[in-house]
Amino acid sequence: MIKKKHYKKILLQITWQSAAILSFAIILGFLANTLRANRLALKTDWSTKSQLSQGNDEAGIIPFDLAKKFFYSHAAVFIDARSTNNYNKGHIKGALNLPIDYFEERYWKVMANVSSETLIITYCNGENCHASEEVAMFLFELGHNNVKILVDGWTLWQQNCLPIEKGAAASS
Repeated sequence: MIKKKHYKKILLQITWQSAAILSFAIILGFLANTLRANRLALKTDWSTKSQLSQGNDEAGIIPFDLAKKFFYSHAAVFIDARSTNNYNKGHIKGALNLPIDYFEERYWKVMANVSSETLIITYCNGENCHASEEVAMFLFELGHNNVKILVDGWTLWQQNCLPIEKGAAASS
């Protein structure tokens, strides 16, 4: 039988050795990461914007001038992530309404004729509106590979006097 004093000594030795091994492993890990050509990030951004740009050299945000170019060339589908009430008061001409609060209910109907390869530009109102980011993330997760976010889209669109329309979309 092991004496209590001897047991405490063994337990202390195991604890000390485990801590030493763990510390050595952490230091070795940091050193190996420092020496790598393509270092792993020690801090990760889990924001929607960051997640949309994972594995892609381009950020998930589209510049206003480029969004305008895609609008006029009919090369993108615009998705209004605001509420249906706000959408009906005014939206980018031809935009589809897919409010974040009703995404699951409305996705299949709204996106029925939009292929997974189509360029999709989501927008909402104001720099602090994150509905367009959330809709973009859901679309991305559902297999739409070409999704961009037009930050402060509705405000910028109006300020630049670009084509808008009011009322419900013909297809919804």
